[in-house]
Amino acid sequence: MERPGFASGGHIPQRRCLLKLLLLFTYGVSLETWVKKGLLDREKRLYEELLSSGHVEEVFWLTYGADDLDFGEDLDRRIKVIPKPAIFKGKLFTFLYSLLMPILRARYFKEADVIKTNQMKGSWAGILASMLYGKPLYVRTGYTWSIFSRKMGKRSFLEEISPFIEWLAYRFARRASITSLADRTFVMKKYGVPGRRIKWIPNYVDTAIFKSSKSDRYPDRIVFVGRLTFQKNLFALFEAIAGTPYSLDLFGTGELEDKLRNYANRIGARVRFMGSVPNAELPGILNRYPLFVLPSLTEGMPKALLEAMACGIAVLGTNVPGIREVVRHGHNGWLVERDPQSIKKGIIHLMENPSLRARLGRSAREFIEENFSLKRVVSEEAKLLREILGKKS
Repeated sequence: MERPGFASGGHIPQRRCLLKLLLLFTYGVSLETWVKKGLLDREKRLYEELLSSGHVEEVFWLTYGADDLDFGEDLDRRIKVIPKPAIFKGKLFTFLYSLLMPILRARYFKEADVIKTNQMKGSWAGILASMLYGKPLYVRTGYTWSIFSRKMGKRSFLEEISPFIEWLAYRFARRASITSLADRTFVMKKYGVPGRRIKWIPNYVDTAIFKSSKSDRYPDRIVFVGRLTFQKNLFALFEAIAGTPYSLDLFGTGELEDKLRNYANRIGARVRFMGSVPNAELPGILNRYPLFVLPSLTEGMPKALLEAMACGIAVLGTNVPGIREVVRHGHNGWLVERDPQSIKKGIIHLMENPSLRARLGRSAREFIEENFSLKRVVSEEAKLLREILGKKS
């Protein structure tokens, strides 16, 4: 599958591009959050590979946790964690820190060759630093903040001005990347960003770790991995499961956990809340299930879905942007609508057809290896960093 920003064919020749990269964590997100939600193993892989392959010599992680040095002890020594000063407590002072960050952490911004955002939220620190120190800004996003806020009905001050922040960030960015093709098209049209300046670089999967195994699979359980939030449409999934012979295991945490527990008990849905697990443990977990379900109302480029597909598991997802960019109905997965009846019909159909699940799982694995492998995304990331610095491939 050839996509904008991706060269077709096999391995892309690389030239070393030694640079220092500064990564701005998403506004309000700490390294501690990554660790406790089991995300660190996944998130650090890109930077470990950029370092080990010689494209980057040092990485600065500017985070929003005061105690984050305690959670970075096992990182590659070339990844430097720069925590939020402890005096900036609470929401107001955290926002103040995001504005003062380019001054308070001037040493790292001056030392870096490229400033990169992890998401749009918090990108203003990068904009300010780029203005102050003349360093190129690389705006990376996993989803379009303004679209997500509108669909989720979020109405905070930052959500309200998110379109302006996006416009400003794309104006100052030397280059940008986005994980969703649909979002890339939206940004190009909405903000007038030329296609050469915004690349499609999808989320990645370490296919050497996420792969099929010969584990015995549960005959009557399905699995969901992700945050327990409104976006994931889990109440509809619970309704779909209720009254069927199947049970659901949820891996993840979120603000709706208590309400979801009560709802499952009330409608008689058989649901187990498994909590968060380290990303490195997910391959062994996923391989025990016959079906992965992602019933979201909206998505960017869902990492959990990619990881399940890499494990050769049949996947069922809702027909929404982000999911339908990855899942080709009847070929490498199954698409349904967002209502409980459609989800239920899809689950029953797949659970009653093991040969179909096996075929979908094989195709899913092949699709991920060809398009979303860590090796390929590292190659594209390095290529984009060279473009930012004006170096030829």
